[in-house]
Amino acid sequence: MKDTLLVTFGDTHCGSTRGLMLPKGVEDVDGNIILPNPLQKIIIQQWYECWNMVKEKRKGKRLVIVCMGDSVEGIHHDTTQVVSRRVESHEEIATEMYDEALRIVDFGSGDLLFFLSGTEEHTDSGSQSEERVARDFSHIATIDKTNSRYTWEMLRLNINGVLCDFAHHGASPGMRHHTKENSLRYTLRSLASDNIDSGEAVPNLVFSAHCHALVMSGKIYANKYEIEGVIIPSFQFKTGYAIKVFPYKLSDIGLVTTAISKDGKYEIMPIVMNYVQAERIMV
Repeated sequence: MKDTLLVTFGDTHCGSTRGLMLPKGVEDVDGNIILPNPLQKIIIQQWYECWNMVKEKRKGKRLVIVCMGDSVEGIHHDTTQVVSRRVESHEEIATEMYDEALRIVDFGSGDLLFFLSGTEEHTDSGSQSEERVARDFSHIATIDKTNSRYTWEMLRLNINGVLCDFAHHGASPGMRHHTKENSLRYTLRSLASDNIDSGEAVPNLVFSAHCHALVMSGKIYANKYEIEGVIIPSFQFKTGYAIKVFPYKLSDIGLVTTAISKDGKYEIMPIVMNYVQAERIMV
C-alpha cells in the first residue's frame, strides 16, 4: 500500500460557451478560430491553478484520478451556448485539456486514471462522447472489463482499505442554505442500510457530481459503520437554462482531493475557487 492522493473532478462541459475551453481556442472545419470568452478565460485560469495545487499535494504519493462525467457539453435541447455544433470539437477540447492536466501533475507509472459516464443529453446515447474521450487515454486509462468500455457507469475502489464509490448522478443539494446537505445525508443513510441488509460492504466515501456544487455531508453513522459523501464542484459557469432553474446560486468551480494514507486514514480537501460571474451594476 502507498500513500495516495485521490482526485475527483468532472462537469467540465467542454464545448459550452460557459465551460472549459482551450487557451488557444478551437479551429472549426472551415479554419475559423473560436477563442475563449472572458468567462472561459476565468475557467481556464482556475483549471491550471487547481492542477498545479494537485501537483504539490501529490508529492510522494500515488495518484488516482477519477473523471466523474459530463466531459463535454454536446448538442442538446437546441442550445445556442456552444462553441461549435460539431461535437468532435467538444471532444477535442476535453482531450487536450485533460492531457494538459496529466502533464502538470506528472502522471506516471503506478498512477491510475478512471472515466465515468455522465448525462446522455450531453454525451449522447450510451455516453458515446465520453467513451471516445476516454479511449484517447486508452494507454493509461483503466478499462471496465465487464462492458469492454473505458467508461464506468459506477465505480467502486478499495484504496488502502478505504472503500470508495463513484457515480455521476447521486443526491442533489437542498435549495436553501440550511438544507443543502440534507438530501446527501439521507441518501447515505439509505445506502448504508441497503448494504447492511444485503450483506454488502458499506463504503467509507461516496462521490457524485452533476450538480455543479460542492456539498459535503460530514460523517454519517449507521449502526457501527461510518460513511461520508461529497458532491463535487464543476468547471462550468451557469448556462441560461441553469439560471432559470435557480438564478441566484452560482456554480462552485474546482475539484476535490482526498489524501489517503497507506494505513487507511483519509482527509478530504476540496479546491474551490472564488470568482465573480456577474458584476453588480452601479446605477
